[in-house]
Amino acid sequence: MKKNHLVLGMIMAASASVTTAAPASLPDQKSSGWVGVFGEYYNPDNQKPEPIGYLEDGKGLGIEAGWRFDEKWAARAEFAQDYLGRKKSRLGGVDAEDSGHRFGADILYFLNQDDLYVFTGVKHQNLEGRRTLLDVGVGKHWQLSERWKAITEGALYQDVDESLIDFGLKIGLAYEFGFTQSKSKRVSTPTAPVVKSAVDEVIDDVIEEVNELDNGATDTDGDGVVDRLDQCAVTPTTDKVDESGCSVLTEKEVSISLNVNFANNSAKVTNPNDAQFADFAAFMSRYSNSQAAIEGHSSAGGAASYNLRLSQQRADSVRQLLIKQYGIDSARLTSEGFGETRLLDESNTAEAAKRNRRIEVKVTAKQVTVDKK
Repeated sequence: MKKNHLVLGMIMAASASVTTAAPASLPDQKSSGWVGVFGEYYNPDNQKPEPIGYLEDGKGLGIEAGWRFDEKWAARAEFAQDYLGRKKSRLGGVDAEDSGHRFGADILYFLNQDDLYVFTGVKHQNLEGRRTLLDVGVGKHWQLSERWKAITEGALYQDVDESLIDFGLKIGLAYEFGFTQSKSKRVSTPTAPVVKSAVDEVIDDVIEEVNELDNGATDTDGDGVVDRLDQCAVTPTTDKVDESGCSVLTEKEVSISLNVNFANNSAKVTNPNDAQFADFAAFMSRYSNSQAAIEGHSSAGGAASYNLRLSQQRADSVRQLLIKQYGIDSARLTSEGFGETRLLDESNTAEAAKRNRRIEVKVTAKQVTVDKK
């Protein structure tokens, strides 16, 4: 049985869709294209091929590529490979399958903003002979994401040489490329342009300034100084800070003893990579308002003038080590040798001499007038 009633039904459905299309939408500003793959159900005419008519329905796979010129019009090319069965009753009970391909092009007209469309085109079919087909159909693109969409479609294929009509249904997946603007925007009635009064403009300026202040009011480390003014971004919450957000040393003076090793009768530091130096540098970085005086001391053995000179050289060596290797600003460090004038233990023993040979660092703080915590 031929499918003329199906052709009529599809044309009537397409006509109804055109007359009931949704309100006009804003035109696309740029065109876009798509490429896709699909599977299809293909039902040939009962008399195909004439006069025996032994082909039955089957399945197919295909690819397509299309280009949408504007909101309404698009074109696409298509290729499909179909696999159809044979009627055993017409071929002496033989179970077999025929395969062939179809290729051609279509013009698509989109009816509304939901990507429903009708189409028509020309296809060339190589299936039990070469044929030229005129097709008409209706389909829809279903947007899955910004770039991916599903394709559903139904079509009728009219053989131009024979009065045969095939029918097909397909479902596919396509990737969209290019860019379009707001196909889903609808226009109902024109609206008058909004004219701002002078008062509105002043209010907008005030709101903008408030937003700028809010954006600069973040205090990440919670020290009371906003980030845009904070020069020490990770201040411990227990520290007092100055107006720059840096920790303030509240004690008038802190004495730190460094265990520095020197070669015999030498000012060369033999343990320059000791962790105590890195700890001291971190302390100075934390309290950026502090300075340090490095003091060199010696034991009472030997000439006092020699001990004074050696203690000065050793204090200088420690200062240079902290500047060059640990990055402390030279302006924050001083050095002085005291020789044997400040002995911790005056007994004439080896243990006393060991205590007296030492490096001490006296850390003091600048006077600050702002106290945030």
